[in-house]
Amino acid sequence: MKLKRFSAILCLGLALTILLTGCGFGGFNNKPLPEGMDKDKLIAAGQEVFELLREGEFEEVSARFRADIR
Repeated sequence: MKLKRFSAILCLGLALTILLTGCGFGGFNNKPLPEGMDKDKLIAAGQEVFELLREGEFEEVSARFRADIR
């Protein structure tokens, strides 16, 4: 039983490591922002969207999308 649990945890940890490394988590993907983008404004906008999603305001979030994405 302990071996099965250990194996499951090990596989899950390995899968998370591969996924997070592939996504550039932890600063592995430090590409500069495109010209004209401000890091502070981008972070603030992301935090606003996060708060709206947390509050369940999905329509408000979708209204922020570009017209071609809506």
